[in-house]
Amino acid sequence: MSDDSRAHCPRCNADLIEEHVNEDGSCVTGRREIGVELPHLYDGILFWCCPDCGETWNDWPLDHPRRAVAVREQLVWEWEASRA
Repeated sequence: MSDDSRAHCPRCNADLIEEHVNEDGSCVTGRREIGVELPHLYDGILFWCCPDCGETWNDWPLDHPRRAVAVREQLVWEWEASRA
């Protein structure tokens, strides 16, 4: 579901693509965003979270029924994070 072209956080603009050079000189590219899974609601990533600022977003199409679930759970996630 993730938009592979998303290279930056929508709020803080943090770079979400990370590159490492291994000991053998090969380059490995990875993603930094955190995929949030809620198994009781959906078997897969429901929404994404920035590791730097905590912003959440989803990539569900506007007319997809899971978008409403994702938005609701994002609000709960952000509220719980603000209380920690």
